[in-house]
Amino acid sequence: MLKNFIFYGALLMLGIVTQRIFSAITNSNVSEHDRSQTEIQKIDILKVSDKDNLYNHVEANAIDTFEDILEIKDIAIRQAAWSDAFRHLSDYDIAEAQNILIKCKDPKLRLLGINQLAASWSRKDIFGATAYLNRLTDPAERQEWVRSSYRAQAIIDPIAASRACQENLKGDLLDIAVQTISAEWIKESPEDAVRFAYANCRDHEFSAVAFNNSLNSWIKMDVFSASDWVKTLSKDFRRDVAFGVTFSELFKSDIAAGQEILGQLNDDQLAEAIPRVAARLAYNDLNKAARWIEKFEDNNMKASAVNALIGIWNSQNPIAAETWVSKLPSGVTKDAGLRSLALSASKSGRSMGRAMSYADAIQDAAIKKTISNRILSKWLILDKNSASNWKSLRIVPSETDVKGEAAN
Repeated sequence: MLKNFIFYGALLMLGIVTQRIFSAITNSNVSEHDRSQTEIQKIDILKVSDKDNLYNHVEANAIDTFEDILEIKDIAIRQAAWSDAFRHLSDYDIAEAQNILIKCKDPKLRLLGINQLAASWSRKDIFGATAYLNRLTDPAERQEWVRSSYRAQAIIDPIAASRACQENLKGDLLDIAVQTISAEWIKESPEDAVRFAYANCRDHEFSAVAFNNSLNSWIKMDVFSASDWVKTLSKDFRRDVAFGVTFSELFKSDIAAGQEILGQLNDDQLAEAIPRVAARLAYNDLNKAARWIEKFEDNNMKASAVNALIGIWNSQNPIAAETWVSKLPSGVTKDAGLRSLALSASKSGRSMGRAMSYADAIQDAAIKKTISNRILSKWLILDKNSASNWKSLRIVPSETDVKGEAAN
């Protein structure tokens, strides 16, 4: 009796265990199948191409939607769905969008959310959107918030955007806002964008970008009105920036007008502008360019212009160029002309003797040696015998000097 009881008990236990194992296997298969189907369903629901489905899903249950998005394995789909869902949620419910953003820990997804929330919020209330900055601590997130919110507002109302940033921002964030607003404003009214950027331009390179870009746009639209405005500016770094930009564009349109503002450029800008003016004049009228250069009182500026002039003149009429240089008074300007003649003559390799004669006539010993070494090193490579027979150099380069120049 006892043996039968033990036997049937064992069978009963075996049946229970078997049933549980079978149930576990079955549930496992169903669970895996369900998870697979769920993942497919999520991706189908959250595909960016199926925006109506996505938006309905967001409105029905925002928290579940964003949790589902986080589970999508494909990074591109996940980020695209997150950005699009956040844009719709921000338009639909700003408070809920803030809650989702607070819970999000992924840096990339946070920036995508910030971009959409800031843009949506600023279109409704730029001052409220700006105030939210106080709740962000990460510098990159704060900058992204400013860019997105003020770009969106500037498209709608640049005047309101400009007022809001001036009242609520300072330092680097103000610079970012000014640059962002100006970039949109110049599409509608470059002149207003310039005045706004000018008023908010601080004394450093990044701050001047908005002013520089806005002025460029205005000049390209109406160079003469822009240049007239620039002439009214008080002397400071912004005026230097303005004249530099204005000269560059004005000179393309009107040589005479460009020449008129040369005296307003700072030394660095003038050093860059003079050769450009000389070359432009020389292409049109070599003699006129020569007469313009002769009026310069600053020898360094004159020398810079002479280099540009001779480079063009020597390619068209080397004899006339040589004659003009020979009549210049001795000094920096004549040395500059001789230097340019020497280098031009040696360029083709067919007039090395003439090139050395020009170099020999240079008065400044250091310049003479440098140019002579450069020409002679090239000559030794092209025709060693002729170069070795050269006897008229007043400064004979040492063997070391010539080898050094040849190596360069």
